[in-house]
Amino acid sequence: MSPIISDYFNAGSQSPAGAIVSAYLATRFGSPPAQNASPPGSADAGPVTVPTYGGPGAFEITVPTVDNYYVGITFSGNTYWKYYPAGSGTVVTASSGATSSLTPAPRSTSDMFSLITSATGTFTFNNPSGTPIDGQKLTLRFKSTAASMTYAFGTLYRASTGLSFPATSSNDHWDYIGLGYNGVDTKWDLLAVIQGF
Repeated sequence: MSPIISDYFNAGSQSPAGAIVSAYLATRFGSPPAQNASPPGSADAGPVTVPTYGGPGAFEITVPTVDNYYVGITFSGNTYWKYYPAGSGTVVTASSGATSSLTPAPRSTSDMFSLITSATGTFTFNNPSGTPIDGQKLTLRFKSTAASMTYAFGTLYRASTGLSFPATSSNDHWDYIGLGYNGVDTKWDLLAVIQGF
């Protein structure tokens, strides 16, 4: 799995298309960079160009490791810097391939795990690993590209009387499953399901 920094910036009334986004390890800076500060050599990740879609300056950039980064956003002739600490909740862990299961390993209070699979049949969300804290949030983002798949969930996932886990995936569309950790009951409670993006 490769970590991805996923975020957006406010472009105001201007189109965000064409903005350039690059990531640099924070340890390469002696102090926090000011606006328009020069980057410390070549980028550790990127550059990527913000597309014309995705809302107000939405971007995703794959970084080498789960670490602390400064991301420079060059837009309308200026470079703006933003700090992303490891496990801050802005890091998306993404993977792809013909896999039929995922074991989330959340690090922080709000993580997202993203997966695209070309497998068929049943896809299993295994119980998350690690030691979560009460109230911790977790988002699962999933797309099956070959066919709609049957979902299966580990024993630590819990639905309510008013909201059920989806039975199948949306073929070639994104599904989002939002969860919150209940430390009293040791369960990942289902908070939201949105399918078909």
